[in-house]
Amino acid sequence: MWLFPYIQLPTCHSFNESLVRVQLPFMCFALLTITFPRAKSSISGFTTPLTLSQSSVIVQFMKESDIPAINNYLKKEYAQQHAPIVEIIAAQTNDPFKILVTTILSARTKDQTTATVATRLFRTIDKPDDLRKLTQKQLETMIFPVGFYRTKAKHLKQLPAVMDKLFNGQMPDTIESLCQLPGVGRKTANLVMINAFNKHGMCVDVHVHRISNRLGL
Repeated sequence: MWLFPYIQLPTCHSFNESLVRVQLPFMCFALLTITFPRAKSSISGFTTPLTLSQSSVIVQFMKESDIPAINNYLKKEYAQQHAPIVEIIAAQTNDPFKILVTTILSARTKDQTTATVATRLFRTIDKPDDLRKLTQKQLETMIFPVGFYRTKAKHLKQLPAVMDKLFNGQMPDTIESLCQLPGVGRKTANLVMINAFNKHGMCVDVHVHRISNRLGL
């Protein structure tokens, strides 16, 4: 039994009789990658059959019987991964402000880089007011080479003033309030809610959409 019905996706691609990979827009602006004549996964026991014609691609979604194989694969992979840097900072400091700053730094940045930069930054920065003492250029130098370091330095520089104006200098603890801070979107806000305040949250980005779509969820 399929969890979802067939979906027919129009395409202008022409197909050879040999192996062809096609990327199509699919759900929430993510991409579904398919392979002709069968989209095969490296996960044992899981394949996504599909049918091709000149005008369309018909994709069958993951079967309910595929779920145990996926779960087993994810459990094995999860056990081999290191704790994310935001969780490490949370365990080490139990400080919502430092968790927020680390989360902002971590966007589009490898964890190893974020860990190095956060450690360096927190030798100077302990509370929001400490950010006032540094110029934006100084912050740029301190947080390089995180991704978009200039933009993040600008947001960090703005952070204490915005916290003072909107929240009397206190860390907000709701998704809506956190999203009013510079450099904070819903993904960052959810991660801060989970790690800083032990509240429920769900961090979703393009990778979650893309992988879910490939699995047929």
